[in-house]
Amino acid sequence: MSCKRILLVHNYYQQAGGEDQVFAAEGRMLEFYGHEVIRYTQHNDAIANMTALELAQATIWNHAVQQELTALLEREQPDLVHFHNTFLLVSPAAYSVVQAYGIPVVQTLHNYRLICPAAVLHRNGQPCHQCVGLPLALPGVWHACYRHSRPQSAVVAAMLAFHHGRGTWQHEVDLFIALSQFARQQFIAGGLPAARVLVKPNFLDTDPGVGAERGDYVLYAGRLVEGKGLPTLVQAWATQLDRLGIVLRVVGDGPLKPALQAMIADTGVEHIQLLGYRPHAEVIPMVQRARLVIFPSEFYENFPMSLVEAFACGTPVVATRRGSTAEIIARHDAGLLFAPHDATGCATQVARLWTDAQLWQRVSRNGRQAYEHHYTREQNYRLIQSIYTLAQQHHAHRNRHQKGSA
Repeated sequence: MSCKRILLVHNYYQQAGGEDQVFAAEGRMLEFYGHEVIRYTQHNDAIANMTALELAQATIWNHAVQQELTALLEREQPDLVHFHNTFLLVSPAAYSVVQAYGIPVVQTLHNYRLICPAAVLHRNGQPCHQCVGLPLALPGVWHACYRHSRPQSAVVAAMLAFHHGRGTWQHEVDLFIALSQFARQQFIAGGLPAARVLVKPNFLDTDPGVGAERGDYVLYAGRLVEGKGLPTLVQAWATQLDRLGIVLRVVGDGPLKPALQAMIADTGVEHIQLLGYRPHAEVIPMVQRARLVIFPSEFYENFPMSLVEAFACGTPVVATRRGSTAEIIARHDAGLLFAPHDATGCATQVARLWTDAQLWQRVSRNGRQAYEHHYTREQNYRLIQSIYTLAQQHHAHRNRHQKGSA
């Protein structure tokens, strides 16, 4: 089957993140291997000019996007459409346009939005599965899980209920891409057909290489928001790591920054440096030079790009024992794990890797090998080729079945 022309569809959030990186990297990868890539994007900055009613309607079914995609499909005639994010403005209505043209559809599941209004399966510092499998995510509305707003949570729950009810994901998406086995199981529990949820991890399209020199610091790079485990880091440094002289460099910005600054001041920690936002091009050299990368997230992270970057740089990781993060690190023995919220456990694992040179070398080597064998552009292209072929086969089989039933 031919799959030369690919349409990639992505909805940017107001704050950039890993999903944007993957969308860009997969487009570059496909072009590198000779595919013609067409891109259709929306950006959530546009919601600033919309009324609440207009936004609610667009979230559930965006007629303007339907019209734009119709014109694009007429003009470009792609062989396959690969969706990354549809929330808020692309909306799941976009699938119906593509299916009407008889084109296979693939959807990457970058987060848990299809089974959780907040998209993170997390509430009040703990995993939450209350809405998984429900026809209407009422617990998510009651707890105001999306943006701490019941009205906005109700819109998301209505979108999910409407499209689950009409069978949008069952009938208008040929194959889904989960980023890990753990994530795949969550989506199957939420009602997606197991045979059509395949696993393809994230990757790096450019090899940064192993750092030649190591600095004496631990690196956290990410947003400063609730659920990322930042208070646990401050406690770990306050109780043990600060007196060992281990420096923690925190790269990133976000709403938790003032509270984080207050915690550091209150505990008297001297060796935590808040460096603010840095462009991604500056972060990679910092990963290469770091002694360790720390990933204390309390969320069921889907497939953090920061893990792949650390592996590629040969930088050991200390991370929470939760969800896909634990699966990825344990699979490759490329880091040490601690329980979420456990500052003592965090400090113990950081100190182990900091002081044990043999352990550091082994974990560093394992991470680099994991990158080379599983997370390169070449490895990922082979996977996406097979997924696109299966999507085309499924689409053709379904069309034959529908014609036979008619």
